[in-house]
Amino acid sequence: AFSDSNLFGDDINERMVRVTKMNLIMHGDGFSGIYNSHGLSIGVSDRLPIKEASISKIFSNPPFAGREEDPSHLSRFETANADDGSVVSLHKTIPFVEMIIKLLEPGGCAALVLPNGIFNSPSKTFRKLRQIIFSETKILAVVGLPHWVFFHTGCDVQGSLLFLKKEKMTSDYSIFMDIAENVGY
Repeated sequence: AFSDSNLFGDDINERMVRVTKMNLIMHGDGFSGIYNSHGLSIGVSDRLPIKEASISKIFSNPPFAGREEDPSHLSRFETANADDGSVVSLHKTIPFVEMIIKLLEPGGCAALVLPNGIFNSPSKTFRKLRQIIFSETKILAVVGLPHWVFFHTGCDVQGSLLFLKKEKMTSDYSIFMDIAENVGY
């Protein structure tokens, strides 16, 4: 099936992986591209067929909460490198966004659901991530989501959609910005 060699998914939650595979089976698609592993191992794990700079389209909803503290994952990310050479823990969203940018092939696009801290937190690690976004990608669009959109999940974090293209920009350019007033489930 098309999905076996062209669509890949990964989740740390084994139940979510089983549900996804079952959904694909019920819809007549293959399911071999769905993996149960730590998402930050994408691009470097021999278990996953995904390598850096090899993906044309990425749709992702990185973790919104918690901190990543595992140095074996963090050592790969510029955002986790402190000025003294040590590795610092990061808000979980940060290494995922950096990894997504690394996974995109030149000209590849990503559509991400992100907490607004990515856009406005004064923290040094968030600022480092924004610099990577600005230097490695063209921001196509930012769409703010209604404040209530994640309430049904028990999450009270304001979020936005970020659309990127892996393309280094050398001059100013326009970015589409808007606010969604309604969201369907």
